[in-house]
Amino acid sequence: MTATLVQKSENDTATAVSTVVLTGVTGGNTIYVTAEDYDTWAIVSLADDKGNTYTQDLSARNYNNTANIKYYRANNVTGGTVTITLTRAGFGTARWYVEEVSGVANASPEVTMTLASGGYNATPTIAYTTVSANSYARTYSSTGSGVVTTDGTHTAHSSSGNRPGMASYLADTGAAGVKSGTVTLSGAQWWNMSGVVYAAAPSGPTVTGVTQTSGGTEGSTAVMTVTLSGATSGSTN
Repeated sequence: MTATLVQKSENDTATAVSTVVLTGVTGGNTIYVTAEDYDTWAIVSLADDKGNTYTQDLSARNYNNTANIKYYRANNVTGGTVTITLTRAGFGTARWYVEEVSGVANASPEVTMTLASGGYNATPTIAYTTVSANSYARTYSSTGSGVVTTDGTHTAHSSSGNRPGMASYLADTGAAGVKSGTVTLSGAQWWNMSGVVYAAAPSGPTVTGVTQTSGGTEGSTAVMTVTLSGATSGSTN
């Protein structure tokens, strides 16, 4: 299968409790959340009204060492209109990002990466190596200020609002090997980047042949051999 972005949303409300609502979520898909966990108003909980379970896959420090960037996922979700609630310990502004994705494996990321001290320039870049074909990469660019954009092969969340230039994700499908993303800032500044890559779900088997191997006369048991190819290869009777 190929990992595919279905929809995205975000929130930068300056309250201790904030929500993101996804409508028309397909049951069985995956919901991803990226959120800043500030030292002064830490994340207390992340949950939704469908009872889906959110697992943390990575925690990485931001550019000025004031927060952790946390990556969460909920696999095989219950669909419909899903209201996701993020609760923090205090009152602060910190944008968080949500994506619904189809075609990903219900598993931990195959690659995690943190550039804890990326440098001082205007073009942060991150590259993931040895990733599988048609996977889904999610990248967070932590910057002091500026506008975040991405190169032509990737898609970004909004860079407007209370925390401009804080994040982008990239849905990068294609051949196995290296996936990379570049963020263009308004000028040279300090930055960090981090991210995770999730493998695409395996495709189902395809029936390539059906033959009768024995039986078939009145009163006897007919045995058929079905030949499969794909994720489950071989034959079964």
